Amino acid sequence: MSFFTHIIGDKNSPVILWGHGWGHDHNAFVPLAESLKGYRHILIDFPGFGKSPKPDSDWATEDYADALASWMKEQGLKNVLWVGHSFGGRVGIQLAARHPELV
Repeated sequence: MSFFTHIIGDKNSPVILWGHGWGHDHNAFVPLAESLKGYRHILIDFPGFGKSPKPDSDWATEDYADALASWMKEQGLKNVLWVGHSFGGRVGIQLAARHPELV
């Protein structure tokens, strides 16, 4: 599954990965990410939101977390800081519980 990403900052800086709330997209976090200097901010659109394609079936937070973990591994991301709002926080909890090596 692919994730639309909006990237702010230097690619050599520590990564903060941002997960939006239900019914929102990456734009919810742009002002906050722009205000935090010294990081590479990766703002995602979860599948089915914003510019990311919709999954073939309904997903639970575990499904979003597992898809995100696969994508993160493909991107070579690990030990990232996770910032999530509402639904994004729930996905982050699943990500940390199921794939602790990534966050």
